[in-house]
Amino acid sequence: FGDSGQLPLLGEVPARLRVMHILGPRYVEKYRALHRPEFVVVGLQSEWEHYLPGIKGYTVNGGINPDVFRPVAVKKDPAVFTVCAFGRLRKEHKGTRFVLEAAKSLKDPRVRVLLFDDQPIELPWWTRGMPIETVIDPPQDEMPSMYCRCDAFVSAELAAGWSNSTAEAMACGLPGVCTTSGTVDFALHEKTALLVPFSNADAIAAALRRFIDDAPLRRRIAEAGRTEILKHTWERTVNRMEKVFPKQG
Repeated sequence: FGDSGQLPLLGEVPARLRVMHILGPRYVEKYRALHRPEFVVVGLQSEWEHYLPGIKGYTVNGGINPDVFRPVAVKKDPAVFTVCAFGRLRKEHKGTRFVLEAAKSLKDPRVRVLLFDDQPIELPWWTRGMPIETVIDPPQDEMPSMYCRCDAFVSAELAAGWSNSTAEAMACGLPGVCTTSGTVDFALHEKTALLVPFSNADAIAAALRRFIDDAPLRRRIAEAGRTEILKHTWERTVNRMEKVFPKQG
Protein backbone atom coordinates (compact mmCIF):
# COMPACT_ATOMS: atom_id res chain seq x y z
CA PHE A 1 0.00 0.00 0.00
CA GLY A 2 1.03 3.60 -0.42
CA ASP A 3 -1.08 5.63 2.01
CA SER A 4 1.55 7.86 3.59
CA GLY A 5 -0.27 7.99 6.91
CA GLN A 6 -0.28 4.20 7.21
CA LEU A 7 3.18 3.52 5.84
CA PRO A 8 4.82 3.12 9.30
CA LEU A 9 2.67 -0.01 9.75
CA LEU A 10 4.19 -1.62 6.67
CA GLY A 11 7.31 -2.47 8.63
CA GLU A 12 5.23 -4.23 11.28
CA VAL A 13 2.96 -6.30 9.08
CA PRO A 14 3.83 -10.02 9.44
CA ALA A 15 3.63 -10.68 5.69
CA ARG A 16 6.06 -12.51 3.43
CA LEU A 17 5.73 -9.79 0.79
CA ARG A 18 5.40 -6.10 1.67
CA VAL A 19 4.87 -3.68 -1.20
CA MET A 20 5.46 0.04 -0.90
CA HIS A 21 3.25 1.55 -3.59
CA ILE A 22 4.64 4.91 -4.78
CA LEU A 23 1.59 7.03 -5.55
CA GLY A 24 3.29 10.30 -6.43
CA PRO A 25 5.94 12.86 -5.44
CA ARG A 26 3.93 14.60 -2.71
CA TYR A 27 5.05 12.09 -0.09
CA VAL A 28 8.57 11.55 -1.34
CA GLU A 29 10.22 12.38 2.01
CA LYS A 30 8.00 9.91 3.85
CA TYR A 31 8.65 7.22 1.26
CA ARG A 32 12.38 7.70 1.59
CA ALA A 33 12.32 7.85 5.39
CA LEU A 34 10.18 4.73 5.81
CA HIS A 35 11.72 2.62 3.07
CA ARG A 36 13.40 -0.63 4.07
CA PRO A 37 15.54 -2.90 1.88
CA GLU A 38 13.08 -5.79 2.31
CA PHE A 39 10.18 -3.79 0.85
CA VAL A 40 9.19 -4.30 -2.77
CA VAL A 41 8.81 -0.86 -4.33
CA VAL A 42 6.25 -0.42 -7.11
CA GLY A 43 5.67 2.98 -8.69
CA LEU A 44 2.55 4.05 -10.59
CA GLN A 45 4.64 5.99 -13.12
CA SER A 46 8.23 5.69 -14.25
CA GLU A 47 8.94 9.22 -12.95
CA TRP A 48 9.21 7.81 -9.41
CA GLU A 49 12.74 6.68 -10.32
CA HIS A 50 13.73 10.35 -10.65
CA TYR A 51 12.38 11.61 -7.34
CA LEU A 52 13.49 8.50 -5.40
CA PRO A 53 16.96 7.92 -6.87
CA GLY A 54 18.95 5.04 -5.47
CA ILE A 55 15.90 2.98 -4.49
CA LYS A 56 15.35 -0.11 -6.60
CA GLY A 57 11.91 -1.21 -7.68
CA TYR A 58 9.44 -1.64 -10.50
CA THR A 59 7.02 0.49 -12.47
CA VAL A 60 3.49 -0.81 -12.90
CA ASN A 61 1.35 1.83 -14.52
CA GLY A 62 -2.23 2.46 -13.56
CA GLY A 63 -4.84 1.71 -16.16
CA ILE A 64 -8.27 2.21 -17.67
CA ASN A 65 -11.18 -0.07 -18.43
CA PRO A 66 -11.71 0.22 -22.20
CA ASP A 67 -15.06 -1.52 -21.95
CA VAL A 68 -16.33 1.44 -19.92
CA PHE A 69 -14.23 4.37 -21.10
CA ARG A 70 -14.73 4.62 -24.83
CA PRO A 71 -16.15 7.11 -27.34
CA VAL A 72 -19.95 7.27 -27.28
CA ALA A 73 -22.33 9.20 -29.49
CA VAL A 74 -23.73 12.33 -27.83
CA LYS A 75 -25.51 15.42 -29.06
CA LYS A 76 -23.17 18.44 -29.11
CA ASP A 77 -23.57 22.08 -30.03
CA PRO A 78 -20.94 22.85 -32.71
CA ALA A 79 -20.96 26.51 -31.63
CA VAL A 80 -19.72 25.59 -28.14
CA PHE A 81 -16.26 24.44 -27.05
CA THR A 82 -16.41 22.66 -23.70
CA VAL A 83 -13.32 22.20 -21.56
CA CYS A 84 -13.48 19.32 -19.09
CA ALA A 85 -11.41 19.10 -15.89
CA PHE A 86 -11.40 17.38 -12.52
CA GLY A 87 -12.99 19.86 -10.17
CA ARG A 88 -11.32 19.36 -6.80
CA LEU A 89 -10.53 23.03 -6.19
CA ARG A 90 -9.97 22.57 -2.46
CA LYS A 91 -6.84 20.50 -3.23
CA GLU A 92 -4.33 22.93 -4.67
CA HIS A 93 -2.11 20.21 -6.09
CA LYS A 94 -4.91 19.30 -8.52
CA GLY A 95 -4.29 22.61 -10.30
CA THR A 96 -7.95 23.18 -11.22
CA ARG A 97 -7.64 26.89 -10.49
CA PHE A 98 -5.24 27.25 -13.42
CA VAL A 99 -7.75 25.60 -15.75
CA LEU A 100 -10.42 28.11 -14.75
CA GLU A 101 -7.99 31.01 -15.08
CA ALA A 102 -7.04 29.81 -18.56
CA ALA A 103 -10.65 29.50 -19.68
CA LYS A 104 -11.46 32.96 -18.36
CA SER A 105 -8.43 34.54 -20.04
CA LEU A 106 -9.48 33.24 -23.46
CA LYS A 107 -12.44 35.66 -23.43
CA ASP A 108 -14.10 33.46 -26.02
CA PRO A 109 -17.91 33.28 -25.85
CA ARG A 110 -17.80 29.75 -27.27
CA VAL A 111 -15.83 28.35 -24.31
CA ARG A 112 -17.63 26.49 -21.55
CA VAL A 113 -16.15 24.58 -18.61
CA LEU A 114 -17.35 21.29 -17.15
CA LEU A 115 -15.96 20.34 -13.73
CA PHE A 116 -16.66 17.02 -12.05
CA ASP A 117 -15.92 15.62 -8.62
CA ASP A 118 -17.40 13.14 -6.16
CA GLN A 119 -17.96 15.97 -3.67
CA PRO A 120 -19.56 19.44 -3.94
CA ILE A 121 -17.52 21.98 -5.90
CA GLU A 122 -17.24 25.48 -4.45
CA LEU A 123 -16.32 27.87 -7.24
CA PRO A 124 -14.15 30.93 -6.53
CA TRP A 125 -15.87 34.31 -6.54
CA TRP A 126 -13.96 35.47 -9.61
CA THR A 127 -15.62 32.82 -11.77
CA ARG A 128 -19.01 34.54 -11.49
CA GLY A 129 -20.48 34.98 -14.92
CA MET A 130 -18.38 32.20 -16.43
CA PRO A 131 -20.38 29.41 -18.07
CA ILE A 132 -19.39 26.54 -15.76
CA GLU A 133 -21.24 23.26 -15.34
CA THR A 134 -20.53 21.10 -12.31
CA VAL A 135 -21.21 17.37 -12.25
CA ILE A 136 -21.18 15.79 -8.80
CA ASP A 137 -20.45 12.11 -8.23
CA PRO A 138 -21.27 10.85 -11.72
CA PRO A 139 -21.86 7.07 -11.92
CA GLN A 140 -18.99 5.41 -13.73
CA ASP A 141 -21.19 4.13 -16.55
CA GLU A 142 -22.32 7.71 -17.25
CA MET A 143 -18.83 9.20 -17.30
CA PRO A 144 -18.07 8.34 -20.94
CA SER A 145 -21.05 10.39 -22.14
CA MET A 146 -19.95 13.21 -19.79
CA TYR A 147 -16.47 13.20 -21.29
CA CYS A 148 -17.80 12.95 -24.83
CA ARG A 149 -19.98 16.04 -24.37
CA CYS A 150 -16.71 17.95 -24.08
CA ASP A 151 -14.15 19.01 -26.68
CA ALA A 152 -10.90 18.87 -24.69
CA PHE A 153 -9.67 17.68 -21.32
CA VAL A 154 -7.20 19.59 -19.15
CA SER A 155 -5.14 18.28 -16.25
CA ALA A 156 -3.00 20.87 -14.45
CA GLU A 157 -1.95 18.53 -11.64
CA LEU A 158 1.19 19.31 -9.68
CA ALA A 159 1.85 16.00 -7.93
CA ALA A 160 -0.08 13.02 -9.26
CA GLY A 161 0.90 9.37 -9.32
CA TRP A 162 -1.34 8.22 -12.15
CA SER A 163 -3.80 10.71 -13.63
CA ASN A 164 -6.96 8.61 -13.82
CA SER A 165 -9.12 11.36 -15.24
CA THR A 166 -6.66 12.16 -18.03
CA ALA A 167 -6.44 8.50 -18.97
CA GLU A 168 -10.23 8.12 -18.93
CA ALA A 169 -10.78 11.23 -21.06
CA MET A 170 -8.18 10.11 -23.61
CA ALA A 171 -9.81 6.66 -23.79
CA CYS A 172 -13.10 8.42 -24.54
CA GLY A 173 -11.48 10.24 -27.46
CA LEU A 174 -10.80 13.68 -25.99
CA PRO A 175 -7.65 15.56 -26.92
CA GLY A 176 -5.69 16.39 -23.80
CA VAL A 177 -3.77 19.31 -22.37
CA CYS A 178 -1.76 18.26 -19.34
CA THR A 179 1.30 18.66 -17.16
CA THR A 180 3.75 15.78 -16.86
CA SER A 181 2.38 14.91 -13.42
CA GLY A 182 0.80 11.47 -13.56
CA THR A 183 1.01 11.33 -17.35
CA VAL A 184 4.67 10.84 -18.32
CA ASP A 185 4.15 7.30 -19.57
CA PHE A 186 1.36 8.12 -22.01
CA ALA A 187 1.32 11.87 -22.75
CA LEU A 188 3.84 12.68 -25.48
CA HIS A 189 4.03 16.36 -26.40
CA GLU A 190 2.54 17.23 -29.78
CA LYS A 191 1.82 13.54 -30.37
CA THR A 192 -0.67 12.18 -27.85
CA ALA A 193 -1.29 15.40 -25.89
CA LEU A 194 -0.19 19.00 -25.54
CA LEU A 195 2.06 19.32 -22.49
CA VAL A 196 2.15 22.52 -20.44
CA PRO A 197 4.34 23.75 -17.56
CA PHE A 198 3.14 23.57 -13.97
CA SER A 199 1.05 26.42 -12.53
CA ASN A 200 0.82 28.20 -15.87
CA ALA A 201 -2.65 29.34 -16.89
CA ASP A 202 -1.26 31.23 -19.90
CA ALA A 203 0.25 28.04 -21.33
CA ILE A 204 -3.02 26.17 -20.80
CA ALA A 205 -4.92 28.97 -22.54
CA ALA A 206 -2.50 28.89 -25.48
CA ALA A 207 -2.88 25.12 -25.85
CA LEU A 208 -6.67 25.39 -25.69
CA ARG A 209 -6.59 28.16 -28.29
CA ARG A 210 -4.73 25.81 -30.61
CA PHE A 211 -7.41 23.16 -30.15
CA ILE A 212 -10.21 25.68 -30.64
CA ASP A 213 -8.73 27.04 -33.86
CA ASP A 214 -7.39 23.81 -35.34
CA ALA A 215 -9.90 20.97 -35.67
CA PRO A 216 -7.44 18.67 -37.54
CA LEU A 217 -4.98 19.06 -34.65
CA ARG A 218 -7.70 18.13 -32.16
CA ARG A 219 -8.57 15.03 -34.16
CA ARG A 220 -4.94 13.97 -34.59
CA ILE A 221 -4.11 14.37 -30.90
CA ALA A 222 -7.34 12.67 -29.84
CA GLU A 223 -6.81 9.65 -32.09
CA ALA A 224 -3.15 9.23 -31.12
CA GLY A 225 -3.99 9.72 -27.45
CA ARG A 226 -6.68 7.05 -27.51
CA THR A 227 -4.38 4.62 -29.31
CA GLU A 228 -1.68 5.21 -26.70
CA ILE A 229 -3.87 4.97 -23.61
CA LEU A 230 -5.39 1.69 -24.79
CA LYS A 231 -1.96 0.18 -24.15
CA HIS A 232 -2.61 0.83 -20.44
CA THR A 233 -5.58 -1.35 -19.53
CA TRP A 234 -6.23 -2.72 -16.06
CA GLU A 235 -5.68 -6.19 -17.51
CA ARG A 236 -2.17 -5.16 -18.52
CA THR A 237 -1.62 -3.65 -15.07
CA VAL A 238 -2.63 -6.88 -13.34
CA ASN A 239 -0.49 -8.98 -15.67
CA ARG A 240 2.52 -6.78 -14.93
CA MET A 241 1.90 -6.96 -11.18
CA GLU A 242 1.66 -10.76 -11.36
CA LYS A 243 5.08 -10.81 -13.01
CA VAL A 244 6.57 -8.58 -10.30
CA PHE A 245 5.34 -10.59 -7.34
CA PRO A 246 6.76 -14.03 -8.29
CA LYS A 247 10.20 -12.48 -8.60
CA GLN A 248 10.04 -11.86 -4.88
CA GLY A 249 9.06 -15.42 -3.99
